[in-house]
Amino acid sequence: MSKILVQGKLLDEVYCDDCGEDLTLSDPDVPGLEHGLCERCAHDAGLALSPEFMDELRHVRLSGGYTLQTWDTGQRAEHGQKRLHYELRTPTGEILFQGSDFGCAPGDAIDSDQSLRSLLSFLTLKPGDTDRDYFAEYTPQQLEWCEGSDCESIACDHCIEPDDGNLPLPFDEIEK
Repeated sequence: MSKILVQGKLLDEVYCDDCGEDLTLSDPDVPGLEHGLCERCAHDAGLALSPEFMDELRHVRLSGGYTLQTWDTGQRAEHGQKRLHYELRTPTGEILFQGSDFGCAPGDAIDSDQSLRSLLSFLTLKPGDTDRDYFAEYTPQQLEWCEGSDCESIACDHCIEPDDGNLPLPFDEIEK
C-alpha cells in the first residue's frame, strides 16, 4: 500500500476499525480526507493511525506489572466522544489488548485518571458481566486472562469509583 498524507501525517498503515482489513480510500486526492470505505464490510471508517503518528497521552504501570498506554487518535467515536488508541501489555511486554475503539466520556479529559479507569472497566469485563457477543472476537489468551486473578486484581485495584468509600490505587506513570 502506498503512503498517504492525511491531516499532515504520512500514513502507510490504513485499516478498517471494524474488520481490520486494508481500507480503500473513497478519494485519496481530497486534502484532509478523514473517511474511507471498507470494501470487505462496507463500513465508512475513520482512518486508523499507527501509534507512531499519534500523540501519546499516558503510559502507566498497573498492579501485577501490566502496563496501559494511550494515544489521542485525533478522531471522534460514533456519538462524538474523543477516540483513544490503547495497548494493554502483560508483565512480559506482550500486547494483550489494543485498539482505537474507545470513546472517552464527554465530561472526562482524555488524559485523566477517570478516562483510564473507564477504559480498564471495559478491558476487565469477563463472561457474565455483559452479553456473550462482547467476547466473540476475543483470542483464547484474552479469554483466559479475563477469567483470571490478574484481571480481577486490576479491576479491583484501579477501576473502583472513589466515592465507594475506597480509593483506587494511583496510576504509576512510566517516564518517556
